[in-house]
Amino acid sequence: MPTGTQIDNPTVQLISTLSRVFRNVPNGSVVVAASDVLVSLPDDTVIESFTNSESESDHSQTTVLGIGVPSPLATACNHGVFVVPPALTPTHANLGRRKQIMAIQDVHTFLQKPSVEDMEQTCDPCCVFDASGERSAWVDTGVVAFFPAASQTLRDLANGILSCCTKRGLDTLYFNLYHTNHNHNHNSDTDTNASELPSSPPPSMEQFASEYGIRLELYSHLMLALSTAGATTSSSCQSSLRDLYIAKHKGDMDPSILGQVFDVIHQYQLRVCVVPSAQFIHLGTTQELLEFLIYGSRRHLRDDDNNDTTTSSTYRPNEGTAMMDKNQMRCTQFGRKIGLVRRSHTFLSGDIATNGHTVILNSQLRVMGKAENAPPNSIGTGTVIEHVDVTVYKGLTIGTNCLISGLRGLFQGRVVIPDGMCIHMIPLKETASTNTQRIESEQRQRYVLICLAVKDPIKACSTLYSLPFHQVLEKSRMNVDDVWEKSIPPNKRQLWNAKIHPIVELPNKDEQLILDFLEWINYLCNSNLISTTKAVAKDWEWVSKCALIPKLSLSQIGAMADATTEHSYRHTLMTERIPLSIETHEQEMEHLILNRLHLPCDFSNVVDAYMNGNEEVLRSSLKIIDGIVMKTTKNGLFDIAGRCFMLMSSLFVDIANSLSAGHDANNLDLHFTTEFNSAIEVVRSTIDDDNVEKERACSTFLVMRDNALFRDDESLASAQQLLQSAEYMELVAHVMTELCVSGGVDPVVERCEGFSTNNNGETTEWVLSTAPARIDLSGGWSDTPPISFEHGGAVSSLAVTVDDRKPFSCRCRFVKGAPMVTMKTESRDPNDGTLLYSTESQCCTTADFSNYRNPNADCALIKCALLCLGLMPLNDVNAEDPRELKPYLHEFCNSKGTVGLEIISTSLLPRGSGMGGSSILAACIVSAIANCVGIKLFDNEDGENKQQLVIQAILRVEQLLTTGGGWQDQIGGIFGGLKLGTSDAHVIPLRTRVKEFHLPPEIEIELNNRLTLVFTGRPRLAKNILQNVLRRWARRSPEIVETVKELVQGAKETTESAQSGDLDRLGMCLGRYWEQKKKMAGKDSGVEPVVVEQVLSKLRNEREIDGGTLCGAGGGGFLALLARKGRNSGDLQTWIESHKGLFHADVNLFSWHKCAVCNEGLATQTVTANNSDSFDIRWHNVTS
Repeated sequence: MPTGTQIDNPTVQLISTLSRVFRNVPNGSVVVAASDVLVSLPDDTVIESFTNSESESDHSQTTVLGIGVPSPLATACNHGVFVVPPALTPTHANLGRRKQIMAIQDVHTFLQKPSVEDMEQTCDPCCVFDASGERSAWVDTGVVAFFPAASQTLRDLANGILSCCTKRGLDTLYFNLYHTNHNHNHNSDTDTNASELPSSPPPSMEQFASEYGIRLELYSHLMLALSTAGATTSSSCQSSLRDLYIAKHKGDMDPSILGQVFDVIHQYQLRVCVVPSAQFIHLGTTQELLEFLIYGSRRHLRDDDNNDTTTSSTYRPNEGTAMMDKNQMRCTQFGRKIGLVRRSHTFLSGDIATNGHTVILNSQLRVMGKAENAPPNSIGTGTVIEHVDVTVYKGLTIGTNCLISGLRGLFQGRVVIPDGMCIHMIPLKETASTNTQRIESEQRQRYVLICLAVKDPIKACSTLYSLPFHQVLEKSRMNVDDVWEKSIPPNKRQLWNAKIHPIVELPNKDEQLILDFLEWINYLCNSNLISTTKAVAKDWEWVSKCALIPKLSLSQIGAMADATTEHSYRHTLMTERIPLSIETHEQEMEHLILNRLHLPCDFSNVVDAYMNGNEEVLRSSLKIIDGIVMKTTKNGLFDIAGRCFMLMSSLFVDIANSLSAGHDANNLDLHFTTEFNSAIEVVRSTIDDDNVEKERACSTFLVMRDNALFRDDESLASAQQLLQSAEYMELVAHVMTELCVSGGVDPVVERCEGFSTNNNGETTEWVLSTAPARIDLSGGWSDTPPISFEHGGAVSSLAVTVDDRKPFSCRCRFVKGAPMVTMKTESRDPNDGTLLYSTESQCCTTADFSNYRNPNADCALIKCALLCLGLMPLNDVNAEDPRELKPYLHEFCNSKGTVGLEIISTSLLPRGSGMGGSSILAACIVSAIANCVGIKLFDNEDGENKQQLVIQAILRVEQLLTTGGGWQDQIGGIFGGLKLGTSDAHVIPLRTRVKEFHLPPEIEIELNNRLTLVFTGRPRLAKNILQNVLRRWARRSPEIVETVKELVQGAKETTESAQSGDLDRLGMCLGRYWEQKKKMAGKDSGVEPVVVEQVLSKLRNEREIDGGTLCGAGGGGFLALLARKGRNSGDLQTWIESHKGLFHADVNLFSWHKCAVCNEGLATQTVTANNSDSFDIRWHNVTS
């Protein structure tokens, strides 16, 4: 059992409790306890002190003592029950004393496994009382103390009439019968009496013990022979009790021996100490053990006692039983008292999905891969894993409510364990043998693999693997003679003595463990035994293999199990193998990060260790990451350093999530924030050729992190502190990404040849740049830094008009007057250009630009565009040091006089459209400003480098804005029509290439007819989704790495489909692309609103569409649909409108829009407007 940082078993816990409670009993006493129970007694509880010599003498000579605790009748009927005077019930017990002294009391009657009716009917005194709202009785805990006189009597019995109950007695009898007689025959000169001696070979000790041994049970034979206060002391009554005792047990041993046992034991009186506040947990069945570990264990040592309330709503191993809630409460209270946790000494690698209701202790599970189309690696809820050491190469799926113990070895195939299974792998002694086959162990250790369902009744044979037993036999082509020894009569045949547990070999280090038998069980559990009970041809191979495997019964395993080997294995696993795996894992993490490998960085073991109080595992992992940060920053490898900071952020968030904390990183310490921001600006600075200052800044980050997380008082960080640290580490990661995008240098601004600003007055001429929207057809997310330069990206996109207009524009002009920049962002109606809302900002000093990194600040996008184009060095933007804007504007505008700028950006689409609005609008802003002031952005060549400068500028704008966008949006809007954008891995600064494709007119016409845009009425949630994706990418989750690879491949296939006119295939690509987007966002990300899932599913099923996807990151915005051949946008709208009752109410928010391919990309022209309020919707028309 995992208790804090230690792993104990129930026996250790019980011995610890009893050693404390019985510390005052007389020397020579013997305390016996059942090993399948746990007893929780108040910490200050002791047996009443034997300070009085008279009472000590009385107790020592006459008493056998039990301990009773209150338990519900449903529990009591499976145990012994003490009937005591009513004054001792919990209602009357004095629980207010600080020290609970357990007074020794007489037992009126002792009942052995009474029925509920028997207990209810027992009165004078009553057996039943109310405790905590339940009908209860005093249950025998299985703890019995034989004081010195009684314990000596037991020894006398063991040396006398009950000697055949002991190993020593059987050994002596065996030696006397066979070895003495053998020597006598060998040395005798005569044959006198030789015929009376055994002539056949001596039997094995097991056979001898079976024939001559006497089975004596403490709770049946000894407890029931003790006298009680309620028994009449007359000789006739004693004789009657003696006769009843012999009659009850006459099948167990010779009646004369039973009589002698009764006579000797009956002279002692059974007494009891009842403890009203004690708790009793019986662990006699696998089901009881599972419930106790799952209900009784906290997620971690730091879990609030009142915070873990989700178990009852998610884990129901005994669904439907009336005792569920009460049992759960008892297990929870008991487990918390002894400090049970759900993780201890564990190491998991390979992206294994678990949840809070899985217990894993002293185990390591490594999954090296996953079979194609196999489900994710997972361990089901309510499952307990203990002492397991496995490496699996093709996936691992363990069902719910399982107990997996001792499984070890290398598995080349996929391991699947059905729900509700108990799998226990136990080593066998080298001399172990069955009746049919000898188990040799010359080179390889052999094991028995106990395979049962948790709920299979071992004292019956009704089910096996939770399936009808006879059907399992029939399906496996086995008969009863294959399962039971012929000597076992039919009425004694049980799972207990059924030979159904296979013997397996543990191969050499590099060989795999064959689990054909487990595969067969899995097949049985997933096949329909009712409809087909005979093995068919395809099953025969498994049936044949399994039939040849030697098997053991539970009754045989006990004597054949190698406890020494198992103990050594468990100890070595805990103290050597798991620590070595953790150390090796850390080295592997360092290697794969430094070598830019796309392999998982799994820190789940760090989270588990930290949650259970082991801070050193976190410190050790951070030390390795810190070393990588300092080394790579010094060498200018900012992509690697950035990944390290993002990994730290992800790790801290995982720990905080384990604490069930909300993502609230507000109320940050101001001094910490100021110091942090100063170091951030040092990293961003372009004046640091040898990166010495950046290295020092990174050291500052790490020191501040440690100060926040690791305290002098050794207390662990709170969830809030972890989340704050995560936010800071993530911001540093974004800054490292900025350096990779920009190359760590300021943009080089090139002036158009011969350009100068001669107009010193206000002008009515505006430079206007317009751009279409884009629909991402496939490959999105692969363009997002750092994915785009760590893995390499490819995105297929289509430039489109929405309702016959290019949705984005920006206009810029010079103005006369004070040297300032007047900025405005506006949203207008796409039909007539009516202004819907706007924001404005006027900047007169450098300090007015200081909020440019806040995406929510007014006109922040325009400010970033100006800074990107070189209005002023970033180092001059300081809220604490405002400077006049005049000299900066004079140089920026290349002006001969005082001049200002007015810049207005316009969008005809709602915010959060998912159609590239922010980036494409940034392209319009950059283009309009550059053309207005004479900055060269466009290459004259028409090759791959065409408009490369503006793409790079927009990437830098988004990094300055801290939105972290990719390059697909600007490429989608800058270039008209169909195009494929790509970026190469490990090329820093990030560089992109664009290949444009001309669609034949007939294909374009059909595409325009079938392509439909639907605004869902909800904005998309790119920011939150982006954060989750980048954290998962930093960890290189296998799913996300594989999905990125598929996205890049899909972009190329999608482009080919559109170019060739195979629009049906294009629709299939769109549908697959949407599934890939959902994988990238992750489960429960909200990327797919309910109404979108319903609409896509229904339209596909009704064959109204060939495919569809939400544009951009998802979560809302525009839905792009490709109608099937012969259908169009109007048909889809009509179908949805006529079937609204099938969908979520949000379908009423849908608005339908015309969509068409736009072959004109970013375009710039000069327009005339008298003032800033003037607007002409025709500016957004396609000009070519």
